[in-house]
Amino acid sequence: MANNKPPPIMRWQEVAAFMRCGRSKAMLILHSIGAHYSGRTPYVTEGEFLRYLAEHDGNIVVKWSATTK
Repeated sequence: MANNKPPPIMRWQEVAAFMRCGRSKAMLILHSIGAHYSGRTPYVTEGEFLRYLAEHDGNIVVKWSATTK
C-alpha cells in the first residue's frame, strides 16, 4: 500500500498487507477489532480499523493461544 491509507473494507489479506504480518496474526487482529462476516469471510471497515488503532495508540495487542503438545 503506497499511500499508507487502508482500503474501505479490510479482509485478512488487506490487514496482513497493511500491518506487514501473516494470515494468523491478521485474523487475530480482525477478531480483536470485532470482525463482521459476509458468508465465511471476516472483515472490518476502514473506520473501525483506524478507530481501534487510535484508541490503542497505534498498537494492536493480540493474545496467542498456548500450544499444548
